[in-house]
Amino acid sequence: ESNKALEQFASIASHDLKEPLRMIGSFTSLLQQRYLNQLGEEAGEFMYFITDGVSRMNRLLDDLLDFARLSSRNQSRELTDMNELMGKVLKTLSLRIRENQAVVEVEPLPELWGNPSQLEQLFQNLLSNALKFRGVDPPRIRLSLVSKKNEYVFCLSDNGIGISPEHQKRIFHIFERLHSRESYEGTGIGLAICKKIVLNHQGRIWLESTPGKGTTFFIALPRISGEKTPEKAPPAKELPALSRLAQQV
Repeated sequence: ESNKALEQFASIASHDLKEPLRMIGSFTSLLQQRYLNQLGEEAGEFMYFITDGVSRMNRLLDDLLDFARLSSRNQSRELTDMNELMGKVLKTLSLRIRENQAVVEVEPLPELWGNPSQLEQLFQNLLSNALKFRGVDPPRIRLSLVSKKNEYVFCLSDNGIGISPEHQKRIFHIFERLHSRESYEGTGIGLAICKKIVLNHQGRIWLESTPGKGTTFFIALPRISGEKTPEKAPPAKELPALSRLAQQV
């Protein structure tokens, strides 16, 4: 029942909620273009608040849609090369990585059974957070791997601002924000999406963090996961857990 409700919400939100927002944003932009000089500076400020609110609501709806769609019954799995997947993530975030003068190191990663689009979103969200919640020094981010008998543990560490112990248990809750919107933009849904993706893959996610020194997220994923996994799935590719090979953007 809850999955059906979420799917229904996704269908409604994709049109019925976003269409009025598009109209508000479009007509406000027209007002700015045609009448800003006549209406004056104060009116221009009001219109800015409108367009900014529309943008934030669109981001919130997009994140809610992502979260709702993760509950869909269509959870296809395929053998996924995590090296190729992380290459896509780094390419998507390459501009932000350069803007932050960040160094990102990625050790050789395995192949595993999973949903490629969800796994890409998982690591993109985590890497985005590492860039967003940076400290004074340029970000240094490292994705390493611990290979165990029944699972792979991905370890994403950074040298950012860290997370206080009292906040660490609740950051995976939906709409949970630890900072004001003025300090860091966001909807408070990103880590809830990460947790949902990991649970969809029968995995675990947790973190260790020291305020002012950085955070490490741990993502444990089974070597073979998902109900639709073939009975005789090919073995996961064995790669060194502590290779010096790195990708730097």
